[in-house]
Amino acid sequence: MHITFFCRFWLAMTPLLLLAPALCGCRSGEEAKASRAVSKTPASGIFRDVADEAGLRFRWGHNGKSPLDIRDTTGGGGGFLDFDRDGLLDVLLVGDTVALYRNRGNGTFTDVSAQSGLSVRGHLMGCAVGDFDNDGFSDVFITGHGVTKLYRNTRKKRPIFQDVTDAAGVGRRGPYDWPTSAGFVDLDADGFLDLAVCRYVLFTPQTPQFCEMTNPAGKPIPAACPPYYYEPQKLLVYRNQGNGRYEDMSDRFPERHGNSLGIAFADFDDDGKMDIYVANDGEPGDLYHNRGGWKFQNLGTASATAYNQDGREQAGMGVDWSDYDGDGRLDLIVATYLQEPRSLYRNEGDGLFSYASFNALIGEVTKTSLAFGVVLTDFDNDAHPDLIFTNGHVQSNIAAINPSTSYRQPMHLFRNQGDGTFANAANEGGAVFQRPIVGRGIALGDYDNDGRMDALVVDLEGAPLLLHNEDKSSHHWLGVRVLNKAGRDAVGARITLERESGGKRVAEAQTCRGYLSASDPRIHFGLGKSDRVTRLMVRWPSGKITAVKNPPTDRYLTVKEEAR
Repeated sequence: MHITFFCRFWLAMTPLLLLAPALCGCRSGEEAKASRAVSKTPASGIFRDVADEAGLRFRWGHNGKSPLDIRDTTGGGGGFLDFDRDGLLDVLLVGDTVALYRNRGNGTFTDVSAQSGLSVRGHLMGCAVGDFDNDGFSDVFITGHGVTKLYRNTRKKRPIFQDVTDAAGVGRRGPYDWPTSAGFVDLDADGFLDLAVCRYVLFTPQTPQFCEMTNPAGKPIPAACPPYYYEPQKLLVYRNQGNGRYEDMSDRFPERHGNSLGIAFADFDDDGKMDIYVANDGEPGDLYHNRGGWKFQNLGTASATAYNQDGREQAGMGVDWSDYDGDGRLDLIVATYLQEPRSLYRNEGDGLFSYASFNALIGEVTKTSLAFGVVLTDFDNDAHPDLIFTNGHVQSNIAAINPSTSYRQPMHLFRNQGDGTFANAANEGGAVFQRPIVGRGIALGDYDNDGRMDALVVDLEGAPLLLHNEDKSSHHWLGVRVLNKAGRDAVGARITLERESGGKRVAEAQTCRGYLSASDPRIHFGLGKSDRVTRLMVRWPSGKITAVKNPPTDRYLTVKEEAR
């Protein structure tokens, strides 16, 4: 169905383990392969795309079809996960199909998709990874237009994963249900991972497929419609009952605005309970404060995270949390639309945030692109989290409508200068940050266990990008894997790292970050020039505390919650 729709707003926007108490070094068994590795001689630039040489043979794309509709250009996710628990991160890619690649430990991957059991096809979006049944092996949740699939890891070679969607009670809500980003999180601290699922808009054969835009000469051009032309779909949240089934608790979340694309979890107020931020496309953002007992309060407006610097709704896509300024409070970054600055919200404490994009020097430079994926990670191990954005327009023929921009756009890389500001580091990033792509999903993970964070990026019109971190600095680092009493990754555990100098760093174990993607659950700390850490304090989702004194550095450690 074609319509005539002159959208002034849209046109305006387009140009514009155990040691006492619980510690072990990575030196034997499963963790042996996660020890410090010797890196190869780096090429020019911090990151090098090694996807092809690593054997990731996968492609997204539309075979030259244009224009593309809103469903065509929104998806594309992937993730890092250790599905076989060998201490090496494997790769999951989500397009029209799902591909699984096993890490061989030598910088290359083997395609095991045929025996994976991940047989779903369609207009897929992304993935979430988490051990929902507490058997120690990562399970997979796949989203898409009309697609919702939960796969349990069987721990077998064939099939690796089994479809348990219906048995778990998390199936789709009709043929046009449109889940997007999703994540596993323990919201009630019962030791089982709950599931939160963003949903976008109601897009059916009866709704407008294209809208008519005009170029500078006044020529009408059909293109993908903006999201507000459709009925919003809204966030779903499921409680894990601990018996393989989930219970729908969505009505416990007030004022769900819908059009949801991005989601990330953090205990932003340090009260021991996990909170949720949902980025909505053209609707106010939702910050759900967890008050315990499955009671949640939407503090989006009250916290000043619902709107941009002008007090307006923004096109929120990818989301991440990190303490970028080192004050011990987790801050929020949201990827946004063209001519909207990326929104950096500085956590001021007491449930309040300040809009920090321009003070942090990322406001003006980011307005020239349209971002979907975003992650905060310390790529040079200098103890300050840096920024990566994946960029690309939503309209495949945008250059014909607005010649000043393009469908394919280079990624952004910003170095944290340690004073609350960021510097554009695209030139330092390497050739891969000069290459225009249609950037969508992004996941973080140290796939070669060398202590430098790598990234997996989706190019919606091409092949995956595996960004191998080849930073030349000699900075120190510490990686921590936290396991709960059941032996699964303790998603939501908070680590406070204390330095000899008296400084502290705070981070949480989360797999849900970026956009449509799942990241390494291990916590990574860059330490800069000093290799001395006096103590790690681990606060588990249960509220218990584990202290580890004088941990060794430049390696991965495993800390396990005591059973008592």
